[in-house]
Amino acid sequence: MLKLNNKGFAITGILYSVLVLFLMILVSMLSLLSSRQNRLNTLTNAIQEEIETKNHIPISDYTSNTNSEHISNPLDNSLASYFITKYPGKYELLINNTTTCYSYLPSNIIIRVNNNQVKYQSPSQDGTLDPNNLDNLNVMTLIGTGCNNTNINNLDIQSVYTSIEE
Repeated sequence: MLKLNNKGFAITGILYSVLVLFLMILVSMLSLLSSRQNRLNTLTNAIQEEIETKNHIPISDYTSNTNSEHISNPLDNSLASYFITKYPGKYELLINNTTTCYSYLPSNIIIRVNNNQVKYQSPSQDGTLDPNNLDNLNVMTLIGTGCNNTNINNLDIQSVYTSIEE
């Protein structure tokens, strides 16, 4: 007859039990992380649908060198044109008639081309804009492939994606 070594059998049983327990914990952690990632992707897509593409409002023909859909500074005869955002959201900008860029902006912001860059001005503490002082502006961040905020001669604001109804 074959005699079993009871010490080796007990140690092997404990080691295999620990290995199975470790593998079960590892698989449950991986499934938890996977389900968390899937949930984040679902939420991100839902937010994008709700905010960015719920309401697409075209902006009729604003360019930095035309006089439509914007206000020009009445104190400056050089037509210092600017655009005031009406809606918060994702603005679609055509830069130099070739590159489509995007920027997320709140409402009530002044946008203009200044020193070959797209710049903006936020409201003051009391919520008012000062269109008479368009020299002290912040450089805008542009999002998209090939979008950099240099050497800009022409800006065409085409549309806004917003959750606000027109």
